[in-house]
Parts: sequence; structure tokens; C-alpha cells
Amino acid sequence: MIIISEKVSQLLVYSNVTLEQWSGYFDTIEPITIILGSEFKTKYPDKKFYKITNKIESYKNDSYKDNTYKTGYNGHDIDINSHSYKIPRIMRGMSTADGNGFTWPSHPDDTFASSALYFIEKDKLSWEFAYYPNCYIREVEIPDNSVVCERASYFQTNAFILGDETLLEDSPLWDDIEFCKTVLKESPSMLSKMNKKFQTKELCEIVVHENAKTIKFVRKDLQTTELWEMAAHKWGEVIQYINKELQTSKLCNIAIQNNGNALKHVNKNLQTEELCMIAVLNTGNAIRYVNKKLLTEGICITAVQCDGTLLKYIDEQFQTENVCMLAIKRSSYAKGYIKSYSLYLKICAKQLFGI
Repeated sequence: MIIISEKVSQLLVYSNVTLEQWSGYFDTIEPITIILGSEFKTKYPDKKFYKITNKIESYKNDSYKDNTYKTGYNGHDIDINSHSYKIPRIMRGMSTADGNGFTWPSHPDDTFASSALYFIEKDKLSWEFAYYPNCYIREVEIPDNSVVCERASYFQTNAFILGDETLLEDSPLWDDIEFCKTVLKESPSMLSKMNKKFQTKELCEIVVHENAKTIKFVRKDLQTTELWEMAAHKWGEVIQYINKELQTSKLCNIAIQNNGNALKHVNKNLQTEELCMIAVLNTGNAIRYVNKKLLTEGICITAVQCDGTLLKYIDEQFQTENVCMLAIKRSSYAKGYIKSYSLYLKICAKQLFGI
């Protein structure tokens, strides 16, 4: 459904184009509203709108420039201080001979469907920030004589004025704590894109709670013991990002409880027989990272009862008959990982002849 303002309706009549004829060029199912730029500014007097541009600030062989009147249908940039800017331009190829400068295109190539300029309001920027990292953001001003198409999540126009470029990571929008929360909840990895001067304790806690890995992007002075423990509760292997000299027994225990494989990142001096057993109970594969000095038959049994093929990671001195039999019971392939040939023959004989 397409809703047009009274002024837009008058322009269609003036240009001898029917709404049915023109609206057929819009590829849309959602309701859209079409109004003039002057009406748009009256409707949203206090809202700010933005354009996200890529690193090279170009799209479809067209480029964006500071403080220019960008027309989406002829590709021209008109300096806002020049006289040309005052010429009303609604669509590509239109005539400006009449008093108002308005005529309406009837060809599909001249509609929003072909080459409209997109922009978005601040409240919807979180997705854009997440989807277009390492890009620029510019504030958008809508000229009175432009045409604006309102959609559910963004706007389209045939002309706008772009403000100065700012890298996303340096955007003053990060000063808005609520905006930051919205962006970072939707895409925690954006913490790596924002300037670290905007980071706060509250923001970092929100982000790490959503994605523990993002703690590596947190400013050093905000990486508290409590934050590391929160991250370890979410993803045990996060301790790989902390200096081993700064690890604590409590942090390692939390990490191991979450994921036994975190044992490979634990400082050897903090490994204990109890901690290793917890790791292997949690994840049998963790036996690969157990300090050899702490390995016991009990830990080996726990591992092979989880997965018999883990026998291949157990040193010969710990491959007792009991450990090997339990491993083979769990997986017949484990027999191939017995390191002692004499033990291998003994187990084969017991299986074949019951000796």
C-alpha cells in the first residue's frame, strides 16, 4: 500500500501521471508513505538522520562528498553555497521551466526503485553500525524540494545534503549511553570498532555478558577480576586472553567448570590434581592438557570412559591393563593406541581365549 501526501498528489496531477501508473514501479509489500522534503521536515522537526557510507565513500560508481546536495538520479553533487543548489530537482531529467520546478517521472528508471538514496534515523542505526564496520557516518539534511519515501526501517529520497564524514568508531553518537547499549547488545563485536575513550564499566559488562570473547577489546583499566570471572562463566576458554601471570585459582576453576578444554590455557603452576580431574570430568579431551606430573590412573580412567580413543594421549606408564580394557570397552579402535606391545598381546589373548 502506498500513501501519498496531498502535495505529492497535486504534483502527480500536474505531471499527468496516475498513482496506479507510478506506484507500479515500487517493488514493495510493506506500506510506504511518500511526502515532500518540506513536509518531512515538519513531520520530524527534532529527529536526526544519518547516512552510513563505505570506506571509499562510493556506491554504483557515484561518490559522496562533504556538504553537498546529492541527487540520486543524475549523480550530480551541487555545492550548497552555489546558486545551482537553489534549483528544484525532483527526479532525473525533469524540467525546471515551470514556476515550481516540479514535474513527475512516469518511467520506472526515474523512480525510487532504480537509484534512490537511502538514509536512516538514529534509533535504527544499531543494525547499520553492526553490518557496516570500518565505515563513515554522515548526518543527513533533507531539502524542501526533495521527495521522501518512508519505509518501515529506513527512508529513501532523490536528494539530500550530507554533513561532514566521521569514522564510526569516532562518532559522537557513542557518547549516548542508551544508544551504545542498543548497538552493543545487537552486535557485541562492535566494541572493537568504537573508540576506547567511549568505553565504560557498565557498557563493558553488558557486552561481555552477551559475548565473552569481546573482553579482549575492553580497555585494560576496565578489565577487572569480576569482569574476567563473568566472561569465564560464559565461555571457559576466554582465559586464553589473560596474561597467565594474572590468572587466579578462582578464575581458572570457573573456566574449567564451564569448559574442560580451558585447561590448556591455565598456568602450569595453578594446575592441581583436583583441577585436572574436574577438567577431564567436564571434557574428556582435556587430558591432553594435564600436566604430566599430575597425571594419575584415576584421571586416565575418567578420560577413556568418556572416549576410548583418548587412550592415544596417555603415556605408556599410565596405560595399565585396567585403563586399556576400559578404553577398548568404550571404543574398539582404542586397541590400536596401546603403546606396549606385550600388553597389547596380553589383552588380545584375553579377548580371544579368555586367558
